Amino acid sequence: MIRTRRHCASAVCGLVIAAIGAGTGVACTAARARPRAREDVGAGGVRDALVGVRTIEIVAAGRATFSARVWYPTSGGEPKTFRANAVLPGYQAVPDGAVAVKSPAPLVILLHGSGGGAEGMAWIALELVAHGAIAVAADHPASASGDGRQRSILDVWEQPDDVRAMIDQLESSDWSARIDRDRIAVVGFSLGGQSAMLLAGARFEFARVQEFCKTHRDGACEALQPYFGSFDDAFLARANADHADHRIRAAVAIAPGFTEAMTAASLQALAPTLIIAGGHDQQLPPETRVRPMLVHLRPPSGYHEIASAKHYSFLPLCRPNANELLAGTPEEGLCQEQVGTTREQIHTEALEAITTFLRDRGVLVDSQARL
Repeated sequence: MIRTRRHCASAVCGLVIAAIGAGTGVACTAARARPRAREDVGAGGVRDALVGVRTIEIVAAGRATFSARVWYPTSGGEPKTFRANAVLPGYQAVPDGAVAVKSPAPLVILLHGSGGGAEGMAWIALELVAHGAIAVAADHPASASGDGRQRSILDVWEQPDDVRAMIDQLESSDWSARIDRDRIAVVGFSLGGQSAMLLAGARFEFARVQEFCKTHRDGACEALQPYFGSFDDAFLARANADHADHRIRAAVAIAPGFTEAMTAASLQALAPTLIIAGGHDQQLPPETRVRPMLVHLRPPSGYHEIASAKHYSFLPLCRPNANELLAGTPEEGLCQEQVGTTREQIHTEALEAITTFLRDRGVLVDSQARL
């Protein structure tokens, strides 16, 4: 695991979430407690909607097989609790419930941070299902719940390549008839946020990362310092390549990494992208990492900063006693928020920004959500 004192690998963040499991004896990627999703049904009001969940295997030529979670509207069944443990409350869903999408639904791919996993994105997935979408998140082989010392965490093309394989398989599987191919979006956090931007058309001049870190000392730069010597010509050529997927209609990047290395021309030509940042992000401070590149964004792309949020605020909710359990461990900051705010408040603001943006882009159309 990459750590510098109490910092995690930030731009490759999500790594330390795996260490919670090691420290408490339980697996720890989870999402907020919520037995049902709320489905907006336009003028007809709001009603409760059960969420189904199932696991699928993604098989792509020349790539390792990996698993993915699919969350979707379901019409019935017995909810069970997933991923609850001493630190995180988990969430409820119906395992392998019948799919209750009556018309082609939006498909939203969720991308975790490095060292994270699919279940860590469930708090977003449940809200998307409430808006009639099918949400999918993978345990990405090169960046899921792994040892931060692995070099693959900097192979920025891995998650975009995985997403292409996911969409290809879903479009050729039994899910095909349930997915609206004109309403595909991606939402990612940290490393996943950077991947979402690459899929939307951002491109790197990756050598800028090392140059940036010569004059900036944040959590990401401290964590990445040991790897700068591995940025050879072959790596830079592959990192700087085009990773876009033109099936992506819109993207949301939450606390994305490596924005300082994205080219002005590619940012100006992005597919519609919303960047969400935390005003108190200790790993990727927005004043140095995000705000300087905003001048290159063009409408309808946009920016939403949650003033009270930290980097870890976009991880799943924690139990009330989580800070006590983690006190004195390297992960003691994972569940801490600014005085006067709660992670639930931050999640609520983030989810409102995500769903509003995707609705404005035509990905979510609540009036068409039918259970």
